[in-house]
Amino acid sequence: MTLPRRARSSAPRLVVAGCTFLLLGATGDSAAAWSERLGASDPTLRLQAIHSVAAEGGRAAAEALAARLEQEDSPDLRRAIQDALGRVAIDPPALEAVLADSPCAAARAWAANSLGHIHTPGAVPALLAAVEDPAPSVRREVYEALASSGDRAVMQELIRAAVREDSPALREVAESAARTLVETSSRPEGFGAAMSMLEGGQPEDRLWAVRTLGESGDWRALQVLLDTARQGDPALRLEAVKALGMLGDHRAVPALLDLLRESSGRLRHHVIGALALLADEAALEPLGALVRDPDPGTRVLAIRALSRQPVSAAAAALLPALQDGEEPVRAEAVHALGAVGGSAGLAGLVQALADPSPFLRAEAARLVGESRVPDAVGPLLRMLQDDDPLVRLTAADGLAGLGATEAIPAIEALAEDAAEEDLRRSYQDILARLSAPATSTMPADP
Repeated sequence: MTLPRRARSSAPRLVVAGCTFLLLGATGDSAAAWSERLGASDPTLRLQAIHSVAAEGGRAAAEALAARLEQEDSPDLRRAIQDALGRVAIDPPALEAVLADSPCAAARAWAANSLGHIHTPGAVPALLAAVEDPAPSVRREVYEALASSGDRAVMQELIRAAVREDSPALREVAESAARTLVETSSRPEGFGAAMSMLEGGQPEDRLWAVRTLGESGDWRALQVLLDTARQGDPALRLEAVKALGMLGDHRAVPALLDLLRESSGRLRHHVIGALALLADEAALEPLGALVRDPDPGTRVLAIRALSRQPVSAAAAALLPALQDGEEPVRAEAVHALGAVGGSAGLAGLVQALADPSPFLRAEAARLVGESRVPDAVGPLLRMLQDDDPLVRLTAADGLAGLGATEAIPAIEALAEDAAEEDLRRSYQDILARLSAPATSTMPADP
C-alpha cells in the first residue's frame, strides 16, 4: 500500500510536492454516514464519498479512507483515496490513538507513517508501543518512523527488531533504520555546529548542516544559505534553496527571483517551492508567468505556489491555467482557486464548472459549495442540469451546505429520476438536510 507522506515538522508546513496540514479535525455523524457509502457499487458515489469523508476530518474519516484503500480495485479511486488521506485534518493525539487501537491495519500503518513526520512529544512513545504490531505493513512504517525521530533511546528496540523479524525484508528495514538513527543522532546540535559542519564536513554532513540552518530561524543563516544556493555542489544547492524557504526570511526573495530566472530543471522547481513557503507578494507576477511555462511540472508547482499567496490577485494569475491542455494542471488550478477563496476564488471556480472533465466539474462544484459565499447558489443550481451524475450530486450536496431551500424542487426531481437506490438515497439525505431548520452556513448579511 502506498501511503501519503506528511511534512516532517512539529507544526503545519507546506510541502511543494503536496500540501498537508495537521490541524484539529472535526468529527460528526456525517463522516459516519459518508463512510458507509465508500463501498457503494457506483464509482461516482464512491468518489463523492471519498471527498466528503476527507473534508470531515478526524479519526473516523482517516480510518474509513484507509480501510477503503485496502479494498478499492479502481486505480483512479485508489489515487483519489491516497490524495484524500493526505488532506485529512487530524491532531497528533488522534494519530496516536489510531496507531494504538484501530482494528484496520492500513489505518495503523498510515498513522505510524504520519507520526514519523511530526516531532511531537507523544510520537516516539506511541511508535515504541507499536513495534510488535501483528501487521508487517505497520511494523515497517514504525521502524522507518523511529529512524526519523533522532532519539537514540529507541536504538535498542530497532536492534531487537532486526534480530527477531522473520521477514528478511523487514529485518533489512529495521537495520537500515538503526543505521540512519546513528548517523542523525550522533551529530552535534546548534547553529555553530551546523556552520562548522557546512565548512568542513562530509557531503552528508553538509546536507544536514544546510537543513539545520534552514530550520534554525536564525537571521545569521541567511547569507550563508544564499551563497550556498548560488554555487557549488548541485545537491547542496538544492538543499540550500529549500532551506531558504524554511528559514522564512523574506530578504531572500530577490535572490530567489534571480535564481528563478536563471535556473532550470530541479533547481528551478526547488526555487518555486521556496517562494511558495515565503508567500511574498513580490513573487506574484513571476509565478503567474510560469502558469504558461512549456513544462507541465513547472506549471503545477507555480499554481501551488500561487495558492499560498495572501492576496486575492493570485486568483487572476490562476485563470489561464483553467484552459490548460493537461487535466492535472487544470486540477491544480481548481484546488488553488479553492484555497484562495472569497469572491475572487469563487469567480474562477465558476469558470471551472464548464471544464470538459466531469471529475473536475464535480471538484469545482464541491469547492463552490464549500466557499460559503452567497453568490455560490446560482452556479450550483445550474449544475443540477449537468450531464454527469457525479456533478449533479456534488452540486446538490453543496446547495444543502449553503441552505439553499430554493433547490428543493430540482433535487426532488433528481431523486425521483435516480435509477440506482444508493443514488436516490443520497438525494433523499440531501433533501432531509435542506428541510431541517437553520441549515444555512452562509455569512449573514451585514
